[in-house]
Amino acid sequence: MLKRLTKGLRRMLPLLVIAAAVAGCTAKPGPAQPPSQTSPPGADSTPAPTDGGQQAPPVDPAAVRLGDLLRQGPVRVSVMDLGLERDLSPAEREQAAAAVRTAVPVPDGAGAPGGTQSPLPWDLTLTVTRDGGSYTLGWFEPTRFWLRADGEGEPSQEMPGAFSQEDSGLYRSLLATLGPELPLPPDEAQRIIEDRARAAVEALRDRNWEALASLVHPTRGVRFSPYGYVRVGPEGDRVLTPAELPKAWTDKTVHLWGHYDGSGEPIRLTFAGYFERFVYDKDFAEAPQVGYNRILGRGNTLQNWWQVYPGGILVEYHFPGTDPRYQGMDWRSLRLIFVEESGTWYLVGIIHDEWTT
Repeated sequence: MLKRLTKGLRRMLPLLVIAAAVAGCTAKPGPAQPPSQTSPPGADSTPAPTDGGQQAPPVDPAAVRLGDLLRQGPVRVSVMDLGLERDLSPAEREQAAAAVRTAVPVPDGAGAPGGTQSPLPWDLTLTVTRDGGSYTLGWFEPTRFWLRADGEGEPSQEMPGAFSQEDSGLYRSLLATLGPELPLPPDEAQRIIEDRARAAVEALRDRNWEALASLVHPTRGVRFSPYGYVRVGPEGDRVLTPAELPKAWTDKTVHLWGHYDGSGEPIRLTFAGYFERFVYDKDFAEAPQVGYNRILGRGNTLQNWWQVYPGGILVEYHFPGTDPRYQGMDWRSLRLIFVEESGTWYLVGIIHDEWTT
């Protein structure tokens, strides 16, 4: 679905179309009202001053209708990069509804007042269920917005467009609500971990196991995950201690590392074989894209790193797809997970990811 949306991101649909979808398909759109028409109940017709002393535009009726939907609920919010999904409480729904001044797109290429568009910290979706139908708002990097309405007995509608992060009070409100449950913002994570992550990826590139072992958590070891979903427990992904790492490269023992996507066949390889296929199958030290607490490569695999490594920092080294035959699906990512203990950030997870079926 995201692929279809990306192709369709050309320009914003009219605000009245979005308002009609949010309000539900039981109401038929009427003729446009003149500017002097009385505002809908709950609308603030008095422009509020902005930080710069200028008057903000009045609340759009679409925002009012969306606010009503949020108040009535139920409302579920999800952050796909983190595998985080939960329902909002009544108080959180009210807070979100109050933040809706204008939660609609601005034209493609338009920036925030007085500035340019900002990248989103995390992709986020908000789903409201009501009267047998659902309405989903989505914000996607870098500044993509869409609304999907699935009414009972109706075809779904998708309305893509661009939006300005600074103009989306709802998005900011949701991030504030989820604040204690979210990792460090990308820029702060980069400041903390960039040098240590660089040392780790270079150790992997050079097959310098002693250097890598020195970065690994002394008691937790490092877990090797062949795909984005991290398996834990007795049947989970293999974990190696710092003492085991230097010997692993020459160890001829075949181990079970998980199961191949698609076929479900067991991944039975030596450490060296696993490393060549599921760790350093690209020169990730020279990856063109690096993300901090952000997922850059997305397939159909659920991302649960934040649940497995709470409080951690993720660094992703990413190669986008290059072969036109695969339409971008030949991407590869290597993710390093660090957790802090006694003031030191230790490597505890090495996650390989690629497009999965």
